[in-house]
Amino acid sequence: MVLSISTKSGWLSKQSFLRNLVAKLRRETSLWIDPAGVMSLVSDLNEEESKYVTQFGDRTERWIDLAQLCVLYGLDDADKYIMRAADCMIGYGWRKDVWIFDVLSAVEMVQKSGKADVRPWLETLAPFIDQITRFTDGDETRHCTKAFGAGCQALQRCLG
Repeated sequence: MVLSISTKSGWLSKQSFLRNLVAKLRRETSLWIDPAGVMSLVSDLNEEESKYVTQFGDRTERWIDLAQLCVLYGLDDADKYIMRAADCMIGYGWRKDVWIFDVLSAVEMVQKSGKADVRPWLETLAPFIDQITRFTDGDETRHCTKAFGAGCQALQRCLG
């Protein structure tokens, strides 16, 4: 009842309520809202979040909050919300343009370890890197082709 009244008052949004509730529950061990009310809140927020386009970082935080709330109250959908958060994180990443440098770094580390043949990986990456400035703004990625070339040269030296 308190949950319904407070979130319909216009003074407190459901998202703000969720954020405050999860923060409070992390500090305390007692649950201070009826599980049925929390189920209703989770359902409402899931529906609202699915309707609107928002930034991936914000969406990720809300899905994680919903997952944590489900875990704290023993509700069933925590895994669903974690997967939604993961989808948002993968879709956006830290900065999707510069993510290619993380990929190249990983390929280099695997090559140095000798655990796998990275040539097929480089062959897969080559067409994307060749065109990377066509589908990004180039601000952070224009050096990618040089990094890729250096990696290919290092591999060639190692292979003899």
